[in-house]
Amino acid sequence: MNYLFINNALSGTGGSRVILNLAAILIDFGHKVSIVIDRDDNIDYEIPVGVDVYLWGVDEVSPISADRVGGEYSNERRKYRQVSLIKNIKQALRPFKAKFVFIKEMLFNSRYEASMTSFYSKNKFDVVVNSNVYIGLDRHIFLSRLFSEKYYVNFHNSPKEIFSRRDFFVRSSIGELFGRSKLLGVSQGIIDELNQYRELDGAQKTAIYNVFDFSLIKGRSEEKVTEFLGDYIISVSSLTQRKRVERLIYSFEIISKSHPNLKLLILGDGELKSSLQNIVEECSLKDKVVFYGFCSNPYPLIASARLLMLASDSEGLPTVIIEALSLGIPVISTNCPTGPEEILAPWGNDYLISLHQPESAIVSELAEKANRVLESDYDREYVIKNSQLERFERDRVIAKWESLNV
Repeated sequence: MNYLFINNALSGTGGSRVILNLAAILIDFGHKVSIVIDRDDNIDYEIPVGVDVYLWGVDEVSPISADRVGGEYSNERRKYRQVSLIKNIKQALRPFKAKFVFIKEMLFNSRYEASMTSFYSKNKFDVVVNSNVYIGLDRHIFLSRLFSEKYYVNFHNSPKEIFSRRDFFVRSSIGELFGRSKLLGVSQGIIDELNQYRELDGAQKTAIYNVFDFSLIKGRSEEKVTEFLGDYIISVSSLTQRKRVERLIYSFEIISKSHPNLKLLILGDGELKSSLQNIVEECSLKDKVVFYGFCSNPYPLIASARLLMLASDSEGLPTVIIEALSLGIPVISTNCPTGPEEILAPWGNDYLISLHQPESAIVSELAEKANRVLESDYDREYVIKNSQLERFERDRVIAKWESLNV
């Protein structure tokens, strides 16, 4: 089959990594995969061999050359962006970004549509999956008409969270945007939320978990890490408001009283890095909290951790929880919509923290349950066996992708 995935970007986020992992495994199964993105200035991952990446421009959908993706060149571009004045301005204007895109699309809408129509005429795709549910949303109406029954919209995060964002700026209703499309969700929790919107009653909805190659993850986890970090708890996420990394810092302040030699390793970048570093200073944890930054291969660091913690307000199907469990690392997570409860169901509520309580209680419960896990010192094989990870194995998940539009 010939698959087309549409996304805003391939930046260093979990969502981008999920799309690229899926693309690589579909290629392994003998399928053809293309990815179309809106911007090529922030591609932070290596593109799998055999996957064609294109930029959706005003006048054409054009291939992106190999030297624009992944590797050292990409990392240098990213370091530059992190210290640039332009990046700071973009972050300040982020709440208005969707409105700017709306204006751009309104001005050049017909040309965008013509470029995609021309691209499709030259590439007969069997399945088209759009994961962009944040920016340029009115395109869904055009795309659902162009690709018809081949067109799917894939939700990687809680629909309630997406639709309530202040930068969720659209000209059309939710029903007009998504009611003509087939809807996918990376967790059953996402599908349950979509079913609560009456304007989407007529839309076909299917849950397909993110796909994992556990043997590949294990192999990559065995790569050498030059730094010696000692014992640590790990967090892997973008440093954004929704991820609530400050909860982990405050809870670690409590944890460190019982485990004075333990560190907190934070993998990821984002606009809140400076404010999170200030919180670390205020808590007198500067020598115990390490901001590691973005890491294209986090698996060796996850595999050496004592525990992985996640404190988000919302998710979709948090990939890092499944990856940690597959490496035998226990996980503590907030019971946010959607995904953590679904993934950690075999472990029960002892590994989930309710969000329906004051912030101070959330932080205290994170620390309490983390201390309990640290004291238990679980055997890795026990963690893997108890997590029922066959739900996410590649053969089972790819079979669902292959059943689309059949």
